[in-house]
Amino acid sequence: FECEILWGEAREKINSIPSSINFDLIYLDGFSPPKCPQLWTFEFLDKVTQKLNSQGYLITYSSSAAVRKTLRNLGLKIFNIKPNLNSKNLWSNGTIGIKQFDEKKLTSNLYFEKLSSMEEEHLLTKASIPYRDPSLNSNTKDIIKRRSKEQSFSNLKTSKIWRDKWGMTKSTFASKI
Repeated sequence: FECEILWGEAREKINSIPSSINFDLIYLDGFSPPKCPQLWTFEFLDKVTQKLNSQGYLITYSSSAAVRKTLRNLGLKIFNIKPNLNSKNLWSNGTIGIKQFDEKKLTSNLYFEKLSSMEEEHLLTKASIPYRDPSLNSNTKDIIKRRSKEQSFSNLKTSKIWRDKWGMTKSTFASKI
């Protein structure tokens, strides 16, 4: 395969990729959404998913509800990357988004599976509200502030309610250790 590295600000460099070039696989490995929301905004992920071939895969370590809901809203089928036995995370090692996928062909495999009921319900909480950067040049503070404001006006249930329902409180985890 051929590879060319485009050094620089991802939100600018993505526009440098000719429209005729699309990818079979995109691995998105930015810092976590709260640390680097610029790479997880609806607008940036929209540009990224547009660069996928019709059968293309986007893979990320993130299992953030905001990222997953954004990818779904952008038309990708989303799946959970199964944690391995050595994983610290008990329910997910990330997310796979696939542009076109026949779910009838999804057979049991070692690597990914449909989202569980718990994960689907996570997409119905305030945590699923996307990060936004309409101009693709906002700083971290402004992106987080914009999202927090949208979350405060949302009627969706809180992540705390979701965590409590699924036994994911700090005290629950402490008792399992």
